[in-house]
Amino acid sequence: MIPISPYGVTKLAAENLVAAFSQAHNLSFAIFRLFSVYGPRQRADMAFNIFIRKLLANDVIDIFGDGTQSRANTYVSDVVEGLIAGLSKSKHAEIYNLCGNEQTSVVQVLEILSELTGKSPMISRKRERIGDQQETRSVAQKARTQLDFYPKTTLREGLNNQVQWQLSGLK
Repeated sequence: MIPISPYGVTKLAAENLVAAFSQAHNLSFAIFRLFSVYGPRQRADMAFNIFIRKLLANDVIDIFGDGTQSRANTYVSDVVEGLIAGLSKSKHAEIYNLCGNEQTSVVQVLEILSELTGKSPMISRKRERIGDQQETRSVAQKARTQLDFYPKTTLREGLNNQVQWQLSGLK
């Protein structure tokens, strides 16, 4: 698969660098691809953090494209469990996708956040950004079978945890 964005190209380049370094130094490695990680302590420039912050402040939320773009978002503690399992169960030179079970669009995320915060989002629609993917699907069969990776946190539960964390920082 050929990446369609500079971001994707840098990810693939990093994976190739790890493989080359491993081969040159006779080291074992595995690659873990993390899909849209969210939860408490999420970076301030990430979508869910921005959405929550702007909802709480009654600020306008920019949506790029029509809002149907979707992701298999992964809660941070589920990622941690997957990485820990990978330390002992991963196989040399294998690539594992660590991703959530629920495919959710931007519009659906905003609906859930609206319910959790009791606030209605004010949305400004912007033109789709070049290189943005329409969807990233949950393709974690190898992680399930080889690592016993089964995300436990529902999107609603994880978003609630993140909302509570962001609210605690406002006090």
